[in-house]
Amino acid sequence: MPLKHSDLVEIMRRKVFSLSQEYANKNWKRLVVSETMLRYIVGTDFIEYLDLQKQLNGEKNSFLVFSKYGAHMLENGGPMHVIRANIRLHLQPFRKNEVAFFDLDKETKSGIMKWCMNSENIFATDCEVVWTGPLE
Repeated sequence: MPLKHSDLVEIMRRKVFSLSQEYANKNWKRLVVSETMLRYIVGTDFIEYLDLQKQLNGEKNSFLVFSKYGAHMLENGGPMHVIRANIRLHLQPFRKNEVAFFDLDKETKSGIMKWCMNSENIFATDCEVVWTGPLE
């Protein structure tokens, strides 16, 4: 079955949760990747999509847009690689009592990594930005 953008977002959500659980209380209290970031890194800047169209009354209409390689590209050189690489580069030293938060600046399409003290409200001001930059 072809995987649409929304399917890949859900798969990424689960992969991030698994990564968060794997290193909880070792590298961080919890890892959070914003919904905005998840939707962006499974978009066309990172994943190749195919657009099946049909012609109706002289107009082409998309009836199915799906990932060309399914979920395979999420791991190898894809979005999970982007997340893991930025964690290794920018969240050292780890803080096992704080929440690691990875977000996207929509205007510049830059990544933002920060440590937050309050695990209940990661959008609060008690966060320290440790990196802002291009997603590579």
